[in-house]
Amino acid sequence: MKKIRLILTALAVVTSLLPFGSALAWNEHYTALQQYMVRATAERTEQVLAGLTDLESWRTQRGKIKAELDHALGFDREWPVEPPPVEITCTIERGEFTVENLVIETAPGVYLTANLYIPGSSGKKPFPVIVYQSGHWANPTFGNKTRFKPHGAWFAARGIAVLIMDSIELGELTVTHHGLYQNRWYDLISRGYSPLAVEVFNARRAIDYLVTRADIDPRRIGATGISGGGVTTFFLAATDERLAAAAPVSGVCSALGHIENRLAVQHCDCMYPMNSYGLTYIEMGALAAPLPLLMCNAESDILFPMPYFNQLYEGMRQVYKLYGAGDKISTATVPGPHADSEEIRLPVYRFYMNLFLGKDDEITEQGAVDTSFADSALVAMPGGFPLDERLTRIHEDFMPRAVMSPQVFNSAERLSRLGELAARLRERVFNYFPADSPAPQPQWGQEYTSLGRRHRKLSFEGWDGIKVSAIYSLPEHPPANTKLPGIIAIRSDEPSLWVDVREKMENYHWGERAVLTVELLDTRSRVIDDSLRHQMRRQATIIGRSFDGMRVYELLRSLKLLRSLPEVDPGRITIIGKGALGIDGLYAGILETQGTSGTVIVSPPASHTAGPFYIGVLRETDIPEALSLMGSRVRVVGQTPLALDLYMDRASSAPVWKFRNLAEVLQ
Repeated sequence: MKKIRLILTALAVVTSLLPFGSALAWNEHYTALQQYMVRATAERTEQVLAGLTDLESWRTQRGKIKAELDHALGFDREWPVEPPPVEITCTIERGEFTVENLVIETAPGVYLTANLYIPGSSGKKPFPVIVYQSGHWANPTFGNKTRFKPHGAWFAARGIAVLIMDSIELGELTVTHHGLYQNRWYDLISRGYSPLAVEVFNARRAIDYLVTRADIDPRRIGATGISGGGVTTFFLAATDERLAAAAPVSGVCSALGHIENRLAVQHCDCMYPMNSYGLTYIEMGALAAPLPLLMCNAESDILFPMPYFNQLYEGMRQVYKLYGAGDKISTATVPGPHADSEEIRLPVYRFYMNLFLGKDDEITEQGAVDTSFADSALVAMPGGFPLDERLTRIHEDFMPRAVMSPQVFNSAERLSRLGELAARLRERVFNYFPADSPAPQPQWGQEYTSLGRRHRKLSFEGWDGIKVSAIYSLPEHPPANTKLPGIIAIRSDEPSLWVDVREKMENYHWGERAVLTVELLDTRSRVIDDSLRHQMRRQATIIGRSFDGMRVYELLRSLKLLRSLPEVDPGRITIIGKGALGIDGLYAGILETQGTSGTVIVSPPASHTAGPFYIGVLRETDIPEALSLMGSRVRVVGQTPLALDLYMDRASSAPVWKFRNLAEVLQ
């Protein structure tokens, strides 16, 4: 713990020096949430490092981490067994090397454009090969692979083949890496999708092709790339055991760095898997051990600050040492900012010349490189992309989605399926929820009487260090010696043009019921500043959380609190919420081991593509199925989408699931 504290202290100093560190304003709710995320990440990092004690324990842990990362990237589904179809559309002869323009169909309708640099007389077949993954340097007309042709030409002229691939964002056909970052497509959270998964998938399929070529040595396959290509190289090394070496450049640092330094503000979506298990970069990167690994960085790179880069390296090196391979992982740093400079290329040149060709010559300059051929000559699809391409909608169908079949189950079947769903959700979607804990201790505030009820303000701890705001109300003259049914009323999050015009659920005529009206994370008075909310929602996914998922846990804490109060009947509690917040109540009811009397949802959405957004929930279920499996424990009020009506009419086991108003439901 002392080591982590020292790191945190050092990082705090670094953060204060960064140009964006003091530029953003924040309120108390943002501050509490940011501090929680830093603590949670530091604790996870500490646990990871403490667990690296011997090789046998690591191997046991490794299997679990590998399975979780494969799930996060969508690689736990059936993998293609045949190499992908490849078309060589053009060949460029340069004397020292030849360039083949390739179109690789990595999946039906998913086309990868690339250039394969093949050595000439300087090389010896079969050639070692380096898979080069392009970073975010744009050349939208011809693909960003053209920006990195000096790498291919340099290696190929010296006997090492290089496959330079377009990224999916800046290739000949462009698909955004900014769906969540810039476009705010929050449905990508529910889908569990990150463009990183497609980039790594394409690289793996490219290797599937390379190993079929007689002129390529399958035992000497390396990978490298800078920036976005660096992080793809990092994850390729963690997931593909066919690599003989890897050299990620200016693309990675520790998870703690991404959280404490708020790096998500500067990084697009391809930097992060949709991290449903909250894995740190140390444990994900250590999956590569004992693969020879060179990690490169620039000393003034504000995108990947050196203290966090070093923390990642030191953590991964602990695993390498368990294999007796501490010398297999190394770093190379150069002066300057984030850039594809000659200085940062040289360590990679030396690394692969030594490893693949056995040459120990000192390389102090790049020297002459033949890049005189036009960028336009490197276009792999000169006639344009086929109309059957799926790349431009890959975010919709890359990740597998749960298949829902509306049908009525008998009571035993429904309860069984509901239990199975709850178990999957706890493991894959909400696994970051803390283990069972005692009921929260409320901090009581102002008490007042209004509309025939006694009200009292309070707050209680939901997440570590984060307070839930609430109002608790009872009848002014409750019946003697009687436990009251309980209500958890979720305050609506609908925006208003007037600050004081807000739905006051505590003012409803609740009758002889005990009512806890709660404000959940980033709603109503707990709202985070607009300038920070969006990037904070992205940042949460880096450590395996989502705002909506965190709200579900706050509702579970609310249930515990209400059950602990002496005047409440713990077996008769109903959660009521509107829209996406009502669906949060639905999932709290699914996960609550003691069960609830029911959940009432006002005007629910039809799908998690519209919210609420939990990481990867669409791989497990969607709102219609979750509603139907709750049977008579769920009721709907208000307007419902047609798709939801059709599903529930065929699948609901309740004689009536839709009601006109709350009074009708609560009777």
